[in-house]
Amino acid sequence: MEENMITEENNNTGGIWSEYDDYEFTAGEIFSNEYPPQAAIWCNETQTHYIEELEPIEEATEEGEVITTRRWQIKAVPVPTPEELAQQEAERVAMLNLTAADVERAIYKAKGMDFEDVIAQLEAMPLTEGQSPVVDIKALKIELKANNFYRGNPYIDIVGTLLGFSKEQLDEFFETNDYTKLLPAEEDTSEAVGEDDPNDGGNEGLNNSEAPEAPAEDEPAAPTQDNESEEVEE
Repeated sequence: MEENMITEENNNTGGIWSEYDDYEFTAGEIFSNEYPPQAAIWCNETQTHYIEELEPIEEATEEGEVITTRRWQIKAVPVPTPEELAQQEAERVAMLNLTAADVERAIYKAKGMDFEDVIAQLEAMPLTEGQSPVVDIKALKIELKANNFYRGNPYIDIVGTLLGFSKEQLDEFFETNDYTKLLPAEEDTSEAVGEDDPNDGGNEGLNNSEAPEAPAEDEPAAPTQDNESEEVEE
């Protein structure tokens, strides 16, 4: 690619770098001696490119003098692969943290247990001969004394599994500090009892079983007051 040579002639007073004011920079461009500040501004604004200094070029003159030319190139920021993006997200989630009080409060609201109950449940777990506990209980007691709990701490997953929390639930809880993220998924119970049903024929607050039944066509009508009076006169 042709290099943009910055010389004393085009870097003089009276409009320094003005030719680059509306210039469209692209990846791969090389600038010699210096690079225009507009290039740096463009890279900072786009966040998709950067400027890297290349190996200088040394040229010998006829007089035997060696002239060194410094060079800079605009390069595109490498696009991360799906694997790299997943790794970045995993590292971000691992650094999420909550206070010990936040975690213990959430466990209590979701399971009705505090840290002492968790330890007691672990200690009460039966073990077969030669079987090791699922966790080092003494080490867990030490971890539970910490002021802040990080999502990436392996003890979080161990205790979470013991309490029936999935990895996704724990991630969402540490993301939001919302204890309801630890609750099991429930069926939709938003339909209130006795709520008006637009398909119930206008019987507000009644189920179909409670709606009044129309009399059968062949069922005799109940006598009126006038009929009863005529029977008495006879």
